Amino acid sequence: MNSGSLKIKHTPSQGKVIPEHNQIQIVFPNGYSASIVYGGATYSTNLNGERFLNAIAETDRASTVEIAVLDPQGEFVKFRDGESVKGFATLNDLLAILNWVSTR
Repeated sequence: MNSGSLKIKHTPSQGKVIPEHNQIQIVFPNGYSASIVYGGATYSTNLNGERFLNAIAETDRASTVEIAVLDPQGEFVKFRDGESVKGFATLNDLLAILNWVSTR
């Protein structure tokens, strides 16, 4: 069963490229935001289910990502387990979290 993948591509026009990991921040109209990262030094895995090494290649994709949610004041929103970051989130987890954030 294929659980899907996520790829975030950075180009020079998007600013400084960080080769250790990729990040995207989504800010919703309600003021809440979600930060999604994958790569080295994050709680994420590649398509083989292995943690990323120090750098990621242009063609690398993530099977799980690390996500944080911030409220309109920029404070972390805790997950049910009390943590402020959810690591190793599958794409289904990510979609459920983004849906929750967008409807606050």
